[in-house]
Amino acid sequence: MPCNTPVPGSTSSWALMSLPSRLFRYENISLQTIRNLKNQVVYLGAPRNFNDPYDCAISAALGDLSDDGLSQFLNGAQVAAPAEEVKALIKQGATKAISDIAESFINGRGISCFTEKNDNLLMWSHYADGGRGICLEFSTSESLFEKAKKVNYVDDIPRLSLDRLLCENNYEDVMELFRTKSTAWQYEQEWRVMHEKAGTAWTYDSKSLTGIYFGPSAPEDLVNIVCLVVLGQNEHVRFYTGHRSNEQFKVGFTQFEYISHLDAVKRGLKA
Repeated sequence: MPCNTPVPGSTSSWALMSLPSRLFRYENISLQTIRNLKNQVVYLGAPRNFNDPYDCAISAALGDLSDDGLSQFLNGAQVAAPAEEVKALIKQGATKAISDIAESFINGRGISCFTEKNDNLLMWSHYADGGRGICLEFSTSESLFEKAKKVNYVDDIPRLSLDRLLCENNYEDVMELFRTKSTAWQYEQEWRVMHEKAGTAWTYDSKSLTGIYFGPSAPEDLVNIVCLVVLGQNEHVRFYTGHRSNEQFKVGFTQFEYISHLDAVKRGLKA
C-alpha cells in the first residue's frame, strides 16, 4: 500500500541525536529484493516478525501513582474505597491498556530498520545471508528519513511514571518503548522509521540510493543481476565489492565500475 506519510514520533533527547548523512540496510539477494530495487521502494513491515522477541513488545513496568497523582486523576471525585486500593485498580487498568497498545502496534504499524555501519560482521551474517547478500546505502536527505529515530539500548526494561501518563497526558515514554531494545543488540547501531500502517511501500527518489555493497561471498551472477537492475533506474549509484581482511576481523570494500556483457564486447574487453 503506497503511502509516503511517516508516523509522527516523539521528541526525546536520545531520539533527536544527529542523523548521519548516510544510513545502511542489509538484505539477502532475493526475488523480493530485486523487485524492491526495480520499483525503488522500501517496505515498512509489522514488527511481529522481528527476530528480537522483545522488539516493540515491551511490557513496561509501571510505577505507583502518587497521592498527588491520585488526587489529580480523580479531579475531586469521592470514592469509598481506600486510596491504595484505588491506586492498585488504576495501575492494573493502565498496565492492561499499555499491553493492548503494544499488541496493536506490533500487528498494525510498519517499521523499516537501518544502521550506521556497512561493515559489521554480525550484521552481514544475520541480515545479509552470511555475506552473500548486499548492503544498501541511502542518503538521509530522502524524505523517508525525516522521522527517523535512533534506537535506545538499555540494560533493564523501562519503568514508566503513572503520574506522567495519567495526570500530564504525556505518552512520549510509551512511544519510546517501540524504539527501545536490550543492550545485547547495541552492535546494530540501529535507526528506524515507523509508519502508521504495516505493509507500506515507500517509493524513494532514485538518487537517494547512493551505493550498493556486495558481501564477500555474493555470487557473481546475482551481482550482475543487481547491477543491471539498479543501473536501469539510477546511473549515479556506486558499487562496491566486499573482501575479507587478512589482518583484521572485518570486511573491506573496493569500488568498481559495472560493465555489462554487451558493453564489454563493444569495448573489446570480451569476445
